[in-house]
Amino acid sequence: GLNSSIVTIVLFSSETSKLKYIDYAIEQSFKRKKGLVGIDVHNMKNDVGDKDSEGKNPFKKFYVKKGKEKIYLKRIFPTYEWINDLGYNNINEWVEGIAKAIKE
Repeated sequence: GLNSSIVTIVLFSSETSKLKYIDYAIEQSFKRKKGLVGIDVHNMKNDVGDKDSEGKNPFKKFYVKKGKEKIYLKRIFPTYEWINDLGYNNINEWVEGIAKAIKE
């Protein structure tokens, strides 16, 4: 899926932020100069109506060095909350905004 995309959407919650493939997708997307958008989905209800607890933002694990300074991906790429930031209505804007920024 990374080969044909310009932007990688990273969904996370307390469970998904622990998965190794999340780190792989972030690392590979960044190496391939793709945009990243983080979406915290912890407030969404699952099929039995339960909500997951908030997870760690995986963008806080990765950084680039600029001189001696570490710049974490959290400062470079946006992160949203699906429920609180009205993801259903705004996801297109989030992705298009990053796609435009990458192309510039």
